[in-house]
Amino acid sequence: MLNLTELCQLLYLLLASLHSDLFSLIQTVLQVFDGLLHVLLHSLQSEAGMYQPPASSFG
Repeated sequence: MLNLTELCQLLYLLLASLHSDLFSLIQTVLQVFDGLLHVLLHSLQSEAGMYQPPASSFG
């Protein structure tokens, strides 16, 4: 049977492990979003580069 001190240490280690796993998951999600944002921005830049505004008749 575990005493209170051992139980607290076990719970602390469990929480530390869950905390680490949670941050790893958040880091992975942010990296995926970063990649998607780069793809989106690149496609928008490509479209903007291909766009030719109409010539102004006031010039």
